Amino acid sequence: MYLNDNIRRREYFVRVLLLCFFGAFACSFAFALDRDRTLKQFHHTAWTAKDGAPSQISSLAQTDDGYLWIGSARGLYKFDGVEFTQYMPPAGVSFPSHNVSSLLATPDGGLWITFRPAGLGFLKAGQIKVFSRPEELPKSEAFGLAQDLDGRIWAATLRGLALFDGERWLEIGSDWNLPSERVWAMFTDRDGTFWIGIGDAVVFLPRGAKSFQQTGLHTVGVPRIAQANDGRLWITEWRKHIRTMPAVNGMLAANDAEIGVEAVSLYFDRAGSLWMSDYRDGVKRVRFPERLAGKLSGDSPEVESFGASDGLTSNTAFNFLEDREGNVWASSSKGLDRFSYRPFISLELPAPYSNLTLLPGESGEVWVATTIRNSLLRVSGEKIFKEGGPMEVASVFRDSGGTAWWGNSGGIWKQNRNQFVFFPRPISLTGGIWEIFPADDPGGLWARIGDSGLVHFNNGVWAGRETPKGLPEKGPSCSFKDPQGRIWLGYSNGAVYFLEGGQVRAFSRNDGIDIGKIKVIRGRGAQIWLGGETGLAMFNNGRFSSVNTVGEPFGAVSGIVETEDGGLWLNESHGIVHIPASERGQLLTDAAHRMNYRLYSILDGIPGGPQINYTVSTAVETSDGRIWFATDSGLTWIDPARIEKNNLPPPVVVKSLTTDEQTYQSTEILKLPKGTESLRINYTALSLSVPERVRFKYRLEGFHNEWLDAGTRREAFFTNLGPGAYRFRVIASNNDGVWNEEGAALEFTILPMFYQTNWFLALCAATLGFLAWLGYKWRVRQVKNLLHLQFQERLAERTRIAQDLHDTILQGFVSAKMQLFAEVHDLPPETLKTKRLKGVYELLGQLIEEGRNKVKDLRAAEDDGFTDFERECLKIREEFDINKDMDFRMVIGGTPRPLHPLIGSELLQIGHEALINAFLHSRATAIEIEIEYGLKSLNLLVRDNGCGIDSEILRSGREGHWGLTGMRERAEKIKAEIKIWSRVDVGTEVLVSVPRRFAFKNTGSFSNWIQKFIPTKPKTKNQSGSRGAKCL
Repeated sequence: MYLNDNIRRREYFVRVLLLCFFGAFACSFAFALDRDRTLKQFHHTAWTAKDGAPSQISSLAQTDDGYLWIGSARGLYKFDGVEFTQYMPPAGVSFPSHNVSSLLATPDGGLWITFRPAGLGFLKAGQIKVFSRPEELPKSEAFGLAQDLDGRIWAATLRGLALFDGERWLEIGSDWNLPSERVWAMFTDRDGTFWIGIGDAVVFLPRGAKSFQQTGLHTVGVPRIAQANDGRLWITEWRKHIRTMPAVNGMLAANDAEIGVEAVSLYFDRAGSLWMSDYRDGVKRVRFPERLAGKLSGDSPEVESFGASDGLTSNTAFNFLEDREGNVWASSSKGLDRFSYRPFISLELPAPYSNLTLLPGESGEVWVATTIRNSLLRVSGEKIFKEGGPMEVASVFRDSGGTAWWGNSGGIWKQNRNQFVFFPRPISLTGGIWEIFPADDPGGLWARIGDSGLVHFNNGVWAGRETPKGLPEKGPSCSFKDPQGRIWLGYSNGAVYFLEGGQVRAFSRNDGIDIGKIKVIRGRGAQIWLGGETGLAMFNNGRFSSVNTVGEPFGAVSGIVETEDGGLWLNESHGIVHIPASERGQLLTDAAHRMNYRLYSILDGIPGGPQINYTVSTAVETSDGRIWFATDSGLTWIDPARIEKNNLPPPVVVKSLTTDEQTYQSTEILKLPKGTESLRINYTALSLSVPERVRFKYRLEGFHNEWLDAGTRREAFFTNLGPGAYRFRVIASNNDGVWNEEGAALEFTILPMFYQTNWFLALCAATLGFLAWLGYKWRVRQVKNLLHLQFQERLAERTRIAQDLHDTILQGFVSAKMQLFAEVHDLPPETLKTKRLKGVYELLGQLIEEGRNKVKDLRAAEDDGFTDFERECLKIREEFDINKDMDFRMVIGGTPRPLHPLIGSELLQIGHEALINAFLHSRATAIEIEIEYGLKSLNLLVRDNGCGIDSEILRSGREGHWGLTGMRERAEKIKAEIKIWSRVDVGTEVLVSVPRRFAFKNTGSFSNWIQKFIPTKPKTKNQSGSRGAKCL
């Protein structure tokens, strides 16, 4: 079952849970709407049917996952601050009705639902239990639910009260001292006493008791009971004013109060303010109900009103709810309304007031002038007073004595407190007073009049004094007198000048000012801040520098306020900017520091865009610490000392996963169909204060492990996914940047297609391996065939040469021998000539024999091969008459095997060249040949300990000598690798390695394969000889 079947045996646990819940209530829900603000100073947001909100809302509740649940005649909805979603029961479950009459959220995350005309439901962790059978329901229609501090669930019915015992509903009747009449209201006070309005009476059940007690109060029906912070209980009655409940047996305070409002609902928020609603006048609020005693008229200023004319969805308001972040929600017949905190408070000015110039006044007041024909305004608190005086104002300057000088289209106005004196400009000059700043004479001012440049003014006297030398003829676009008495002037071309002691200093882009037209200059201490058309600049320690930012750079800056704590506030084209004092401090130590800042916008209570043109004074700080800004929709102000921060991290929820074929709502591990490659995951975070500011980061473990910044987007898309297990994680931050680092997760698995399974991939790998092996064998055979073809070509050539030698030279030698024999035969045998001719005859015989042997070698067949390669190498040594002291040795490793004829021939030539270098040029005392019949290759190594070869010769060869080049070319020809190492006075090593598949004949036979596993002992042959050597 979805409910606790053993709830009675677990009452202790439930009580502890509730105590913890309510004990943590103050900490978890510490944020509340400021009672010092009026109802209209809160940020109001309305949702109606066009926004997806249900109408005819009967009940509101918030579960511990942060969702706002809405019961209405159109069904059950949940709201995450952005989207309304109608809750539909899962397949196989149906609601008894779509008409929801009441909701009750429980501390364990559950939600009770009552339906009209009958039926109950309990929703928890995505699972719902519907009670629709008569034996599962109270005997009479239930239209309201409540939970006491002991965790018991009570139902208000048409015929009394019912109590849920975990399995069924028990009727509470005479045995509890309770009549069977309609229950209008239920409420549990802070002491645990359970109060109900039943019939025309109010009764209560002390905690732990089982008998209701009478209050003696007779009414016409009490639809609501609530408790104020001072402990007093307030009640509403049908068609009567709301009032406190009279004292009962000393349980309640006796200071009765009554408010002249016929409310159908009342609610106390956590700050203690009283909210009321009725069917005609919308929402009403009393900020400090604990101060009330006696009767208070409904028209009293202490009773604030907010109706349809103020933006409420309907004057027919019903219920209230304060969420976990302190927002107050009100339901109505047409939609849903929210009252929430915003750091900025707007003040609507009389129409038409625009292009404003601001000046701080006394006691927190601010003076407001406009460029159009409207009088000066004095704003004091929430009140606006028209004071007359200057109109069409474009500039203002306050001197050290507190006198304000206003420049307008016709001249200069002088203001002392509320007294104004007008000094018209000379008739000869045209244009308005665009800028006013002090001159160097006592009481003197400079005024920029239209395009006429600067004109001097002093106490009503206009004089054509010469402009200070060094200043441009055209007047400045802004001015400022700093605490050191310097006069700063900014110009439209981006230049800056300041006057000090009669001297003028000029600065330009070459000095580091690169912010376009100078719109405003301000400063409180040693630093001067300049706002321009393209950003912010700072003057510090005699140098200018542009202010760089993290993220989007500053746009146009029209107003600057530096507060006492060192922070900066800017009226900037994107909104209102706050730079903390800590960031400013880092900038002072490092002018290249990129500053973090907070950008405030319409979402923070600003009524419109910042005023960018007519920027003489668009941001000012008043004496009470508030900072006022001019916008295109009136005024707005903020109190930096009272900025509230939302410290509650938002709960995060993964809503659904959608593939091309289906949407999955389950939060369990999902198994997605085979071949799924693309999907969308919807998620949300339950911060209802400013949901538009909630930011998200997510990652898909198993696909990528880096966090991706999704901004305010509430869905993630993934493509090109393969089969496997994945875990989607998402975290979120609220409107003040407080992150829920734990977030939410969704695990899912994509099943593989048959061609994505491990066995199929292994089969593919094996097939690829087999094909690679076949390719390798084919390539080896191809190379062997090529070598065989080359050998056949060489053999044919050698055969042709052998035939030519036999048919020409050898036959000639034989003929010569025969003729010489005939001549010698006829000569006397003992003569010297005969002996010499016999010697020639014998020499011819030797030559013929050697020629026949050579011809025989040239005609040798391919199948003969090189069967004794080491013997052929030893023949090379016999060509040289070496020194007897020279140590010559040959080492043979492995089992000798026949070589491919071409390989053997070329390898022999490489060895021959290496030995020639060693014998003739190295001056070595030891020469070694090592032949290794290896498992993977045939290796020939020729090593000596002679004078070595110069590195340059080793790399490039010697001009006219081709030995080294020839060895490399022969090695390349037979697919061999040749390495030559040599160091002067150490010796030289030549190593040639020929792959086994090319070097040996019949490499694929079984006998050759088995030889890999039979180790052989190397054989060594030593010979000595003597011969001189010459070093290369």
